[in-house]
Amino acid sequence: MTVPVRIRAVIVDGPVDDEILAQIREAIANPRVCVVYARPTVEEILERVSEAMRVQIAEVRAPGRAAGPGIRARRAVAWLAYRLTGKGRKVIADVLHRDPSTIHHMLWRADEMRETDLAFRALTDRLFEHYSGERP
Repeated sequence: MTVPVRIRAVIVDGPVDDEILAQIREAIANPRVCVVYARPTVEEILERVSEAMRVQIAEVRAPGRAAGPGIRARRAVAWLAYRLTGKGRKVIADVLHRDPSTIHHMLWRADEMRETDLAFRALTDRLFEHYSGERP
């Protein structure tokens, strides 16, 4: 039995004309179509996490260590970005306005939260799967 495939989006980099549309239709009709997941940027992950957690980006980047939604979102961004982007702690630190050593600690805390906080784990699992097509 053939399992139906659901295409959520086709992303075209550049202008779309009749020739491009014909190529898209041909690719979709091809029985050997494969899915390629593009690596997200740290900024894209930041936007998606802040939207999902209903936290302003400014709050995620805000200085300080007070507990709250900003720090939870920051840890989620760091955890996802480290695993999905192929970027190091320095790049993640720059986007989050933090020091790379802080990102190292944040990753450790995020792993700890994933063990004890079911909502945090569900969020990070869902976003990881969204970007990679795989379960973490």
